[in-house]
Amino acid sequence: MFVWSASTGLGRDDIVGFSDNKYVIGRPPVSYNLYKKDSGETILDNVIGYKKGKTKSYVRNEIEFVVINEIKGSYELYKIEKASEKDIERLKEMQKLE
Repeated sequence: MFVWSASTGLGRDDIVGFSDNKYVIGRPPVSYNLYKKDSGETILDNVIGYKKGKTKSYVRNEIEFVVINEIKGSYELYKIEKASEKDIERLKEMQKLE
């Protein structure tokens, strides 16, 4: 008997989930990546930190950062060089990944 089940929880190599685990930071063999849980599509690779919030969460690498709307389940990708002062403060508060 074959049983197919869809998991909405975090997988073994997942570190943290955002927006009801729609987006997840996972640990592949080389670096941490932010990806869409349902499709596996990478949103941001080489992730070095994140800050989880109730309405907005932030995930970054050396060049870009993603702002995830926890309520709507959407995200936007930005270059760090174009970040606002408010965004820079959030980036400084991030939990670093080793």
